[in-house]
Amino acid sequence: MNDRNVLMENSLPQVSVHYSSKGTLRRELPSAESMWLSRRECLFLSEFRDASRREEWLLGRWLLKNMLASLAKASSCLHDLRRIEILPQKHNSLSTRPLLMFDGESTNFAVSLSHSDCGVLAGIADPLELNMGVDLVEERPVRDGFLKLWFTRNEQDFLRTRRDLAMRFWGAKEASYKAIQKGERFVPTAFEVGVSDNDWHCYCRESNRACRIDVTSVGLSVSAIIATAHCASSRFNFRENTGRRASCCFSGTRPLFV
Repeated sequence: MNDRNVLMENSLPQVSVHYSSKGTLRRELPSAESMWLSRRECLFLSEFRDASRREEWLLGRWLLKNMLASLAKASSCLHDLRRIEILPQKHNSLSTRPLLMFDGESTNFAVSLSHSDCGVLAGIADPLELNMGVDLVEERPVRDGFLKLWFTRNEQDFLRTRRDLAMRFWGAKEASYKAIQKGERFVPTAFEVGVSDNDWHCYCRESNRACRIDVTSVGLSVSAIIATAHCASSRFNFRENTGRRASCCFSGTRPLFV
């Protein structure tokens, strides 16, 4: 698991975000799913009929499980990845963030996944301190109708002269929704992205919460978006401890917050 881009690695609170190309993950993936998937995960896998969605499901879970094994490398109990389960969840018939379990019991960690044609982005966080969501966006031209339909008036005014940032704004909305949603539908115009002195944030008017946004280029015209929201019940000083913005680390091992 050496060919990794570590986008964010922080111990207080526990946050880890990694990106990997699909080619790298395909080469690593064991030929037999039963070697690393639990029985329940294999049952979910058997329900896929679309080959591309099936592969994305597998690659995302392979990346996440190896991230968890790396974070707990001092413990030999994680050598068997079948003890880690990443199960889909639904609320009001809508998909929510996956449930992370160990030995059949729920853990207190939240996970987030995103896919592009070329890669997989995965994040793990301690929800007692931070809510976190990730999104991969492929930067491409957008039409006026797209901006008018899905972006607020303030966002449209900003993007009028920075149209190149439109897909990054969209990814910030998606990642923020993943970070703070509790089963409600995604309403893009309920999330407003702002940029001030190169600091990005996204405000959700329905929950009256804001996310900090980190944007990192992970390939040609592909950006990784990481949204983190400070939990109200936490005493963690977000600005003091994670004041530096994330940037891409191609060594696969060096933490970003140093």
